[in-house]
Amino acid sequence: MRHFLFIILILLVFFSCKKPQTYSEIPNLEYKSFELKDTIDLLDNKIKSGILTVSFTDGDGDIGLNPSDTLTPFDTSSIYYYNLYIDVYKMQNDTLVFQDLQVPLRYRIQDLTPLGQNKTLKGKIKVSINYNYYENNDTFKYNIYIYDRALHKSNVIETPTLIIQ
Repeated sequence: MRHFLFIILILLVFFSCKKPQTYSEIPNLEYKSFELKDTIDLLDNKIKSGILTVSFTDGDGDIGLNPSDTLTPFDTSSIYYYNLYIDVYKMQNDTLVFQDLQVPLRYRIQDLTPLGQNKTLKGKIKVSINYNYYENNDTFKYNIYIYDRALHKSNVIETPTLIIQ
């Protein structure tokens, strides 16, 4: 019986001492999906709404900002005020062309730093995008990237070509 308990104790120590998986300090994004659906806005207008989903990993867990993060370099005049950027490319004459929108698709991800010693982050980000005006068969794609608090820019990922029908 003592040998049995000793073996169980050794196995518990062995399996509880596994090192956590490590990732780069530079955030890494991966495109997951884009789902388009019919919905109604606050004014009772029929619109299209898309849910863009990307996954991310970050080795030092410094993704996201607090509402109080408004001093340099996160002040409102800085590109780092927002930390999630979505660039839009729309089909024009059989070519996808960057669209300089009046209201760019920029967002502030909230602070996601995990508690504890292991700061590795892995998760998904979902962004809802409403299309109030669209033409039949609008064709476009998105390029997506984020900045972490150390001002590391992630890889830039792109969606496949998307069509609003």
